[in-house]
Amino acid sequence: MAALNARLPTGKELTGDDLAPSGPMLACSADVRRHFVLIRGGDSRFDNVTDARLRVTRPR
Repeated sequence: MAALNARLPTGKELTGDDLAPSGPMLACSADVRRHFVLIRGGDSRFDNVTDARLRVTRPR
């Protein structure tokens, strides 16, 4: 809740009731293990004819 409220304007913070099962909002989280970017076919930088995906890795 603190992470969500840190990005909201003053006076617009969420309460526990907002995220309760009967509340108007749903909070979700994701555990990203791999992610990719789409390289559109015909992109001259990658010399590809068809769409392709390029795996993105985190710098170490």
